[in-house]
Amino acid sequence: MGTSKVIKELKEFISFLQTLWGILAGVSILFPLSNVLLEVIPLGKWPDEGALMYLSPEQVTVITMLICLFVIFYLFSKRRYMKAEWNQEQEIELQKKSVHSFFLGILVLLIYFSLISLDYYGIFGWESDSSPFIFMDVMYLIFYSAFFGLITRAFVLLGMIEFLSEQMEGQ
Repeated sequence: MGTSKVIKELKEFISFLQTLWGILAGVSILFPLSNVLLEVIPLGKWPDEGALMYLSPEQVTVITMLICLFVIFYLFSKRRYMKAEWNQEQEIELQKKSVHSFFLGILVLLIYFSLISLDYYGIFGWESDSSPFIFMDVMYLIFYSAFFGLITRAFVLLGMIEFLSEQMEGQ
């Protein structure tokens, strides 16, 4: 890839991030970090601050932020395909995918809340050093990062609609 192609790609990405939904998509990378500061979604060590036993909240946050960053780059890299297929039906399809992603993210968050509120000792007799807590930490990581990844996907898809619409109008 030549230098001019890299600069062109960078300019397009910055142009995408300058749209309203692109800004929200970019900011959504920081949502997991802001959650650590504001503690809206419980993410702490068991039993006092949350449900995690073996993973630290910082590890979960970093993995989640990487997933959100990947979602943005992955969807942006598909813009040429989306642009080639761009029409009214494609725009409506992306809107539907965005709405589905948003509500699936909310459902995943509700499942996460359900999992962290379970009394594993009362239900299964697990002690604090039981090995199944490793599995539960992985489940918490999956649901926590899936929530943020799906919300990021919803914003990026809306951003792509605006970005591609503006590009198509400019042609």
